Amino acid sequence: MKSLEEKIMERLDNIDDLELKDLIIKLINERNNLEQNLKRDSLTGIYNRRILKFIGNYSIVAMCDIDDFKSINDNYGHDFGDEILKIVSNIIVQNVRSSDYVVRFGGDEFIIVFNNCNLNTVVNRMEKIQENLIKVEDLELTLSIGISEYQESVSLDDAIKKADHALYKSKNNGKKQIKVYKK
Repeated sequence: MKSLEEKIMERLDNIDDLELKDLIIKLINERNNLEQNLKRDSLTGIYNRRILKFIGNYSIVAMCDIDDFKSINDNYGHDFGDEILKIVSNIIVQNVRSSDYVVRFGGDEFIIVFNNCNLNTVVNRMEKIQENLIKVEDLELTLSIGISEYQESVSLDDAIKKADHALYKSKNNGKKQIKVYKK
């Protein structure tokens, strides 16, 4: 089945008015840009939380939070904090598969949705991300991480809540840790 855009593009050949053709093409491009911007975080370029409603299947969800991010913003300023968010998001993207979804959930929280992946592989990738966080200025960047595995009849939203619960156990147990949700 053809998309509306494909149908319009096919009919453009039947339009003689070049200005009208240009206008239609510009409108299609603008619509595509707007649609893309709705799913992407404007600062980091990774997905924003709106993408989560379009993800059907998942194996594992990991939630990451930059440790002591508030003090980074307070001590170095929000522009520096924005640079840290970009650095961390790039490190996460470089250490997961292209088929995984990397999402800026809000503030300094990131979610990674893995499909067709097992727990050991995810834990290894999360450890690799921790190792690859670079020292910026006099900062040692670390993440607290919570992981939730797929369970029968558990929605992605509920898996995110479970990963969030595990994340807070990581934070409360000294930060810079990876915790897997346990019932």
